[in-house]
Amino acid sequence: MNPAQQLQHLLLAHDWTIAVAESLTAGQIQSLIASVSGASQVLLGGVTCYTIDQKVDFLHVDRDHATSVNCVSEEVAAQMAAGVRTRFGSAVSIATTGYAEAWGDVSTPHAHIVVDIQGAQTHQLFRGPGLDRVTMQRAVAA
Repeated sequence: MNPAQQLQHLLLAHDWTIAVAESLTAGQIQSLIASVSGASQVLLGGVTCYTIDQKVDFLHVDRDHATSVNCVSEEVAAQMAAGVRTRFGSAVSIATTGYAEAWGDVSTPHAHIVVDIQGAQTHQLFRGPGLDRVTMQRAVAA
């Protein structure tokens, strides 16, 4: 079983649904989940929000904090995960935000990934030194 199939199996076993909030991965997590036959049993939907305004409006991310960190922090990812879970009414959500490539004073691509299961959250920081933009996005989505 590939990871998307494993996720679907886990969600079905618990009678859970999932929603996704993506920035860095630009819809690739939703695409992976939807690649499994029967995905509509578990995937309620998701949003791709690149800008602060969209993260604030759609996902209720705190504007002041998001502005202070250019929308890239564990807290932003956590707020995105909570916001999308609430908006879609799912039991589970995943959120990603980060830098897919070096930008400004950020020399190493990195991403914050938060999984929210009924309000309990886990965070992973993924670093991709030497990865190009597309490879970084795919690696984080996987």
